[in-house]
Amino acid sequence: MLVSPQRATERLEDLASYQALAFHQRRLSHCWLIATNGPGGSLATAQALAQHFGTYGINSTTWQVLDATHADETFALVEQIYSAEVPEAGLAVQDVIADITGGTKPMTAGMVLACGERRPMQYMVFQQNGPSLPVALRLRAP
Repeated sequence: MLVSPQRATERLEDLASYQALAFHQRRLSHCWLIATNGPGGSLATAQALAQHFGTYGINSTTWQVLDATHADETFALVEQIYSAEVPEAGLAVQDVIADITGGTKPMTAGMVLACGERRPMQYMVFQQNGPSLPVALRLRAP
């Protein structure tokens, strides 16, 4: 999951990343949170999400992208998660969904390129009168 920073006026529960985790909570055993570093980054938000959902038994790992302006770092990180972390957790690719809602645009591009046609993705659609809802995204090349 790509994580965006929490604004001072936002509650954790209002974030799309929180709502995505809450939506999948009953079936979720592992979560890899990809955050940005530095001032204004999303690392603190990712850590708060990990702590909150950890109380529900969800194992979370937080990763930092050092340069959120380039897609290649996120691409490599997502590849590493799928090739090493996912099998280590005893999961198959079909058991994992990559959420592209948060992060920067280059981070989203990196995750989409890493997932391609092989790995399921989702993004959260804002709902005015309720929680955001996940929409499945699957790339299919013509």
